[in-house]
Amino acid sequence: MSARIDDRRTRVCLDEHSVKDVHSSDFPGSYDGYDDSWSQEYFEKQFKIEVLSLSETEMEFDMIGIDAAVANAFRRILLSE
Repeated sequence: MSARIDDRRTRVCLDEHSVKDVHSSDFPGSYDGYDDSWSQEYFEKQFKIEVLSLSETEMEFDMIGIDAAVANAFRRILLSE
């Protein structure tokens, strides 16, 4: 699989008011030769949160190993609270 496809299916940019490069394809059959079947064990091994910066009023972090739609839902929950 090319690096471009791998980046497209594994990267998303969340800004304060928008989401960029969203390609929700975390399901079987999206790409030939790639197994996207869901596994709880695989998710637990792959998902992580890396805190990039933290202050009294702001926090910047990366969610790694999660589908873009779920990351966007999390962003919306944080903004509404």
